Amino acid sequence: MFAVLVSCGDHTDEDIWVRPSGVIGEKMVWGLQNGIRVGINLNPESRIRGLLYIFTPYLEHPDYYVTNFIAMEPVPTGSGNVRGFSEMEMSSIDGKQGKILWSSDDDVLTEEDKGGIARGVVAGRRGHRTLTVYVFCEPFASGPDVYVRLRFHEDRPYEFEISTFARESSVPLDYFIVTSTMGNKERLRNLYLRDSLVNSKELWPGFSSSDFASHKYFPAEGMLRTRDGKERWVIAAPDEEDPSSEPCEGFSGWAWKGMKASQYWRFSSSITGAECIVNGRATYFLSKNPLPGGGIAYENFEIRAPFREGDSFFFGVTPLTPEELIKDQSLE
Repeated sequence: MFAVLVSCGDHTDEDIWVRPSGVIGEKMVWGLQNGIRVGINLNPESRIRGLLYIFTPYLEHPDYYVTNFIAMEPVPTGSGNVRGFSEMEMSSIDGKQGKILWSSDDDVLTEEDKGGIARGVVAGRRGHRTLTVYVFCEPFASGPDVYVRLRFHEDRPYEFEISTFARESSVPLDYFIVTSTMGNKERLRNLYLRDSLVNSKELWPGFSSSDFASHKYFPAEGMLRTRDGKERWVIAAPDEEDPSSEPCEGFSGWAWKGMKASQYWRFSSSITGAECIVNGRATYFLSKNPLPGGGIAYENFEIRAPFREGDSFFFGVTPLTPEELIKDQSLE
């Protein structure tokens, strides 16, 4: 049985963490040797830029097999709720699609940082050590100038903390949404809330277009919560027994490999006005290839809350089933 909480014992820092050495040209990936990892700028020639790459090798995945992406989507005040899209907007630096990202060991982005690779900063004591790195995004055309702090916790190897910030040069923000964008790779169709399980095929019955289905909104009051009421949780998972058993006809690059997993967001109940937002797709991105397993799945899976500097959200990918996770974390 896998556990959500584990101890790494007396290992050294270098045994526990994955992080760059700082040599130019190496891959920018941070995380845990036995847990979740996050990378940026892994293929500068790809159109997939402006995203955090999520890797989960503990699910029996090959190296650099992408489980999901996280995009940065700020919403300027007075914009009419219009989002920026870090992976879609054109760069003002090189004219290519996708914003350029930079890493830093602290919350100040220097010209030296732009040309280098941050190693990340290890802190804490054994049993609860952390690895922290900052990721800055090229400013958006509408004025947001934002960055995130990524923090990995030794005792929670299947998740990472992402905190949202705006630089002084940024326009005011109503929201700064960090969204997981690729739920249809694992074909997430079940959304676990406090008193209900919502299947994507029930939300959008008969939907078969290659476009996105409309957003659906679920307030924090209806989410799972810890028994002490201090945290809210929402879990998304496949409704298939084994997503890896279904071939992706004509689109093998999207085939799910390895173990079945549950994906989730959790956050403090002190973050007010939060809601879970999902949309869906019935086909794979940039194709008209229908998803295996029978119909539309959740694509974007996110928490939206009024922007407050430094608010933290936790994104996890665990081999536990939703039922096991709910029991393990004493959720209700």
